[in-house]
Amino acid sequence: MQIFNMSSPRLDRSMKITRIALPALVTGCLVAGSPISAEAASHYYPRPYRSSAADYDACAAGLLATGLSDEDAAAACGGALYPQSLSACVMAIDAETEITAADALAGCRRVRRPEELASCVVGINGIKTEGTATLDVLDFCRRSLLPVRFSNCVVGLATQIPAYTTTEMMTNCIAATRRPRQVLPSFIPQGEEIPLQELPGGEEGTSQSIPFDPRLDETPANPAPNTPPRSVPALW
Repeated sequence: MQIFNMSSPRLDRSMKITRIALPALVTGCLVAGSPISAEAASHYYPRPYRSSAADYDACAAGLLATGLSDEDAAAACGGALYPQSLSACVMAIDAETEITAADALAGCRRVRRPEELASCVVGINGIKTEGTATLDVLDFCRRSLLPVRFSNCVVGLATQIPAYTTTEMMTNCIAATRRPRQVLPSFIPQGEEIPLQELPGGEEGTSQSIPFDPRLDETPANPAPNTPPRSVPALW
């Protein structure tokens, strides 16, 4: 039978370590289990994740006020993650622009930030030049992943470059990515930039610049005979 020596230095050192680590462990568990404050939650979204009954009520009331049918309002609000933001987007576009509520609803349902989409459409519509269709403004704002930044670009440039139409401004400012390509400063010498390759579909702002990396081309100039291709795994 093994007998433990309670006065052993090793046991005393282990008990000291336990007394030091136990309070920190308990504090960490309490902090991890504490609820997220309202300020921390608003960093991700201004309202809690779970929409309340009042949000769906406000969404349906707002969409019905724009003249949409009961069927369209029920389908839109029922399928929205944040129904009140959806209705606010449709109501703002319907009230401030010539876009119909049905077209506004189609655009607001296809973006992650409906309220930013409405701000983008209303802002650009205020400086829209003749010859630019209002639906084109809605389409450009919908395609941009950062609608507020996009509208700021269009409105800011339009005040100093009146010779350009709104469509030309939107074409220059559109960036359908989170990281716009070919922005300044650039360390590529002028005249040696790699042109953007337009992807199938022809939509502006969806092209990507893919630089050539010689390190990726590892195929030998004169491959050995009876050598299987790199893309096909050898079976022997």
